[in-house]
Amino acid sequence: MTPLQGVESAMHAGQMALAHPKAAVVVFPETIAGHWLPGTQAALYNEYQQRPNTVQIWLVGAVTPGKKHRWDSVVEYAPGVGPVGHIVARTAFPVPVSMWAPWAKDRYGATWYEPVTKIGGQRVFTAICYDQALSWVWLEAVWQRPDVIVATSNVWWASRTGIPAIEEENTDAWARLMGAGVVMARNG
Repeated sequence: MTPLQGVESAMHAGQMALAHPKAAVVVFPETIAGHWLPGTQAALYNEYQQRPNTVQIWLVGAVTPGKKHRWDSVVEYAPGVGPVGHIVARTAFPVPVSMWAPWAKDRYGATWYEPVTKIGGQRVFTAICYDQALSWVWLEAVWQRPDVIVATSNVWWASRTGIPAIEEENTDAWARLMGAGVVMARNG
């Protein structure tokens, strides 16, 4: 995704959220905003500001920059957060080789641990794409006892495979085990 496509995608995401004014939290798919650059941030913040009296929280998938690598992240826009947003989650373990490649210059980082975050008064565990297929990531969630699972994916590349169904079924199964609610956002 080019930076311009990221800006356009972010603007479209904002317009989609504005179409659902009664939703307290709107969750967008993994990497919908593309690379988290100043233009993307400004476009999304502008869309967020379209509703100055909103108390709506947006959770937006984006590729955020880091010192040594980039991150597959979820960025929060909420009242008082400001124009840059706030990173609330990063993927525990990106897809090996295609994303997580320690030898590559332009690689994604792995956090190895995903903490529960308080969002909208709820304890939220975020599972980004490939993390949804990893048992050890879900064991971390079980240990932390979240109220809600936010599962985001970008599966355009796998739409004709069983991968989207595996992620969804795995997420649902672990959520039932924990007694947690699930909110999924997927593109592709």
